[in-house]
Amino acid sequence: MKKFNRDKAKEIIAEMMLNESNCNLEELKDDFPYYDYIEEINSLLEEGKILGLSKQNHIRIQKNEWLDIEFSLAFKPVYQLYFIDSFLHVTNQYLEKRLLELKIESSVIGIKEPTGKCPCCEYYSIDYGEDGDYDVCPVCFWENGGNGPNHMTLEEAQHNFNTFGAKSKTALEFTDKEGKLKYKKASKTSP
Repeated sequence: MKKFNRDKAKEIIAEMMLNESNCNLEELKDDFPYYDYIEEINSLLEEGKILGLSKQNHIRIQKNEWLDIEFSLAFKPVYQLYFIDSFLHVTNQYLEKRLLELKIESSVIGIKEPTGKCPCCEYYSIDYGEDGDYDVCPVCFWENGGNGPNHMTLEEAQHNFNTFGAKSKTALEFTDKEGKLKYKKASKTSP
């Protein structure tokens, strides 16, 4: 059985996701949060890791004209970063499961990134501490910032999560369907 550290496991899974025949670049373009990746894209460009980028796209990136970028296979390294980031806070067991789906029997080792507990569903799925402010939990879709951004009380959201699996019925479609498998749930302690 192979052993991988968390970062290597994420990298392998992300690479396989990109190589899957059903990985649609147009779909990725629609979901891609390019403003969050400006620094990474510029670093990859400087290091020569984004090859085959058109001169027009290079100029658009330098001018921060993100909405005009024509996405292509040249952006694969950026999409790989995007997929790697999607595994932030997941458990080592989930990474092992994904590797096994790729026919790689392995053990994933290493300490998980500091992770905050969602106040609604109590899964460890958001950034730790103040960095987690205004993070949206992928498990229940609660926005970590209090009642205001959620338009309901925490108690209402917890009741809804226990009833149908999200902070509200409308939020259910935005939750990560594998969220409960990916993230660790806070254990109940006895009084």
